[in-house]
Amino acid sequence: MPPRLSHHVQRTGDENGVVWCGAQYGILSAYTTPYFRTTDGGVTWKSTGYIQHAWSPIALPGSQTIIVAGDQSPNMYRSDDAGLTWRTMPSPGGMLTGCVQAGICGVYVQNDHGLYTSSDLVKWT
Repeated sequence: MPPRLSHHVQRTGDENGVVWCGAQYGILSAYTTPYFRTTDGGVTWKSTGYIQHAWSPIALPGSQTIIVAGDQSPNMYRSDDAGLTWRTMPSPGGMLTGCVQAGICGVYVQNDHGLYTSSDLVKWT
Protein backbone atom coordinates (compact mmCIF):
# COMPACT_ATOMS: atom_id res chain seq x y z
CA MET A 1 0.00 0.00 0.00
CA PRO A 2 1.39 3.46 -0.87
CA PRO A 3 2.27 5.69 2.09
CA ARG A 4 -0.05 8.44 3.30
CA LEU A 5 1.50 11.79 2.48
CA SER A 6 0.77 15.18 3.93
CA HIS A 7 2.40 17.18 1.14
CA HIS A 8 0.64 18.54 -1.95
CA VAL A 9 3.15 16.78 -4.23
CA GLN A 10 5.89 14.37 -3.29
CA ARG A 11 8.13 12.34 -5.52
CA THR A 12 9.16 9.00 -4.10
CA GLY A 13 12.42 7.91 -5.68
CA ASP A 14 12.76 8.24 -9.44
CA GLU A 15 9.88 6.01 -10.46
CA ASN A 16 6.76 7.20 -8.62
CA GLY A 17 4.85 10.41 -8.05
CA VAL A 18 1.95 11.21 -5.74
CA VAL A 19 -0.32 14.18 -6.24
CA TRP A 20 -3.26 15.32 -4.11
CA CYS A 21 -6.51 17.07 -5.10
CA GLY A 22 -7.49 18.40 -1.69
CA ALA A 23 -7.28 16.28 1.44
CA GLN A 24 -9.03 13.14 0.23
CA TYR A 25 -8.26 12.45 -3.46
CA GLY A 26 -4.81 11.36 -4.61
CA ILE A 27 -3.08 9.63 -7.52
CA LEU A 28 0.09 7.54 -7.40
CA SER A 29 1.86 7.20 -10.75
CA ALA A 30 4.43 4.51 -11.35
CA TYR A 31 6.81 3.25 -13.99
CA THR A 32 5.15 0.05 -15.24
CA THR A 33 2.09 -0.48 -13.05
CA PRO A 34 -1.36 1.14 -13.20
CA TYR A 35 -2.01 4.40 -11.40
CA PHE A 36 -3.48 3.98 -7.95
CA ARG A 37 -6.20 6.28 -6.61
CA THR A 38 -7.28 7.12 -3.07
CA THR A 39 -10.53 8.77 -2.03
CA ASP A 40 -9.92 8.65 1.72
CA GLY A 41 -6.71 10.61 2.18
CA GLY A 42 -4.40 7.66 1.55
CA VAL A 43 -5.87 5.12 3.96
CA THR A 44 -6.77 2.79 1.08
CA TRP A 45 -5.65 2.72 -2.57
CA LYS A 46 -7.25 1.08 -5.63
CA SER A 47 -5.85 0.51 -9.10
CA THR A 48 -7.35 2.69 -11.82
CA GLY A 49 -6.27 0.18 -14.46
CA TYR A 50 -4.70 3.13 -16.32
CA ILE A 51 -1.01 2.70 -17.18
CA GLN A 52 1.03 5.63 -18.50
CA HIS A 53 4.71 6.16 -17.78
CA ALA A 54 4.89 9.62 -16.19
CA TRP A 55 7.19 10.94 -13.47
CA SER A 56 5.35 13.82 -11.85
CA PRO A 57 1.61 14.30 -12.12
CA ILE A 58 0.21 17.68 -11.02
CA ALA A 59 -3.12 18.69 -9.56
CA LEU A 60 -4.55 22.05 -10.58
CA PRO A 61 -5.44 24.03 -7.44
CA GLY A 62 -9.12 24.25 -6.57
CA SER A 63 -10.17 21.43 -8.90
CA GLN A 64 -10.06 17.67 -9.35
CA THR A 65 -7.98 18.04 -12.53
CA ILE A 66 -4.75 16.06 -12.71
CA ILE A 67 -2.30 16.35 -15.61
CA VAL A 68 0.55 14.01 -16.57
CA ALA A 69 3.15 14.28 -19.30
CA GLY A 70 4.29 11.00 -20.82
CA ASP A 71 7.97 10.21 -20.43
CA GLN A 72 9.77 10.06 -23.79
CA SER A 73 6.41 10.40 -25.49
CA PRO A 74 4.66 13.28 -27.28
CA ASN A 75 1.45 12.72 -25.27
CA MET A 76 -0.10 14.43 -22.26
CA TYR A 77 -3.06 13.10 -20.32
CA ARG A 78 -5.73 14.72 -18.21
CA SER A 79 -8.27 13.63 -15.61
CA ASP A 80 -11.03 15.98 -14.47
CA ASP A 81 -12.41 13.60 -11.83
CA ALA A 82 -9.38 13.10 -9.54
CA GLY A 83 -7.98 10.23 -11.61
CA LEU A 84 -11.07 8.12 -12.17
CA THR A 85 -11.01 8.58 -15.97
CA TRP A 86 -8.27 9.86 -18.32
CA ARG A 87 -8.07 11.36 -21.81
CA THR A 88 -5.35 12.72 -24.08
CA MET A 89 -4.94 16.47 -24.17
CA PRO A 90 -3.04 18.91 -26.42
CA SER A 91 0.70 18.96 -25.87
CA PRO A 92 3.58 20.99 -27.32
CA GLY A 93 4.76 17.87 -29.17
CA GLY A 94 8.27 16.57 -29.29
CA MET A 95 9.52 13.98 -26.85
CA LEU A 96 8.28 14.99 -23.41
CA THR A 97 10.44 14.44 -20.34
CA GLY A 98 7.62 13.16 -18.12
CA CYS A 99 7.78 16.25 -15.93
CA VAL A 100 4.98 18.81 -15.71
CA GLN A 101 4.65 21.65 -13.18
CA ALA A 102 1.99 24.22 -12.32
CA GLY A 103 2.77 27.85 -11.57
CA ILE A 104 1.00 31.15 -11.07
CA CYS A 105 0.92 31.86 -14.81
CA GLY A 106 -0.03 28.40 -16.04
CA VAL A 107 1.27 24.90 -16.57
CA TYR A 108 4.84 24.18 -17.67
CA VAL A 109 6.12 21.13 -19.54
CA GLN A 110 9.53 20.28 -20.96
CA ASN A 111 10.32 18.38 -24.14
CA ASP A 112 13.44 17.73 -26.19
CA HIS A 113 13.16 21.23 -27.76
CA GLY A 114 12.72 23.34 -24.61
CA LEU A 115 10.28 24.53 -21.97
CA TYR A 116 6.66 25.35 -22.83
CA THR A 117 3.83 27.03 -20.94
CA SER A 118 0.06 27.08 -21.32
CA SER A 119 -2.57 29.16 -19.55
CA ASP A 120 -5.52 27.31 -21.11
CA LEU A 121 -4.18 23.70 -21.48
CA VAL A 122 -4.79 23.92 -25.23
CA LYS A 123 -2.12 26.24 -26.70
CA TRP A 124 1.56 25.88 -25.74
CA THR A 125 4.20 28.59 -26.26
